[in-house]
Amino acid sequence: MSFINDSVGFASGYVNLFKTENAGATWHTAGESKYFEKIHFVTPLNGFGIGEYLYRTANGGANWSISYGDDRFVVRDVDFVNEQVGFACRESGRFLTTHDGGTTWSERVISDHDILNVDFITETFGFVLTDKGLLNTVDGGETWTDYGPQGSASFTYMAIEDDRIYLGGQRGVLASKKFKTPEDGGNPGDGGDDPGTEPDDVTSIEESGKEDLELFPNPATDAVVLSSSQPLQRVQVLDAMGKYIVDVSTTSSTYILGMKTWPAGLYYVRINREGSIIVRKVVKR
Repeated sequence: MSFINDSVGFASGYVNLFKTENAGATWHTAGESKYFEKIHFVTPLNGFGIGEYLYRTANGGANWSISYGDDRFVVRDVDFVNEQVGFACRESGRFLTTHDGGTTWSERVISDHDILNVDFITETFGFVLTDKGLLNTVDGGETWTDYGPQGSASFTYMAIEDDRIYLGGQRGVLASKKFKTPEDGGNPGDGGDDPGTEPDDVTSIEESGKEDLELFPNPATDAVVLSSSQPLQRVQVLDAMGKYIVDVSTTSSTYILGMKTWPAGLYYVRINREGSIIVRKVVKR
């Protein structure tokens, strides 16, 4: 799914590409999907889809052509900071850049490990997540430095919202950290130990298997009940992008989490109790 603004967005189905112009209230078919795993639209007309190759559309998804790719390495992710400058990544540490809207791409190997995600804030400042850690560049991908945090090999997904980077991983592992670009006075790049990365702001939590906390039903449609053997202190919910959509305080041992208006998908429920933090996955149908 890819939203251009608060109203216009695209979603890729198994066969068709869908478009909304009213923030998801209604959807209509915009074109074919080509079995895309990910899509990224830069404007209502110009977009990219990741399937067997990196595909490109210039007419809102009605038609697609191959922008880049071959049979050797799978394309993993793509991100544009404006209509002309974009970045992508492939298996085996291959990083791609374009300065003409995806007409041509340049490729170079920047890591010995597979690159899973790419996300740029400006034309020069961005991150890639590999299967062994997080890397940062301040010169458009010419040079890269380790960014941390510790235990990065557990993470398989990266998202950036405002000045915070979110990582998600196996067994409900979550982490977030604020960052500063060089323009904002930051000097990132040493794994999280310099002023630019604000290391004290890191949070990492894992899914707990404790049986004294129940969450049901799961999957759910309208609501989920949290039932604990001890009083709850705080209940938070993060969507698949790592964005907080619920953050409430409570002293009860039972809490009903209303989810009727949530989009279908996977969510993480983060529960604070005395001396412990528990994270559970819940699926909204």
